[in-house]
Amino acid sequence: MNVQFLSNEKGKKTGVLVTIEDWKEIQKKLEREKFFASLSKSVDEMKLMREGKLPKPDINELFND
Repeated sequence: MNVQFLSNEKGKKTGVLVTIEDWKEIQKKLEREKFFASLSKSVDEMKLMREGKLPKPDINELFND
């Protein structure tokens, strides 16, 4: 990955420049992480529902979301 840093007049890094190809790959990785985090959260919620620690949603509420 080719990364260039941008800095202000005091030398403090203020930004990053990457190629479009690298940016698209970064976005794909972030979306995958977001998906798996959401999936993990859903599994945890299902476990809590089975244990009676979270109320089970009404089927109509599920379709309205």
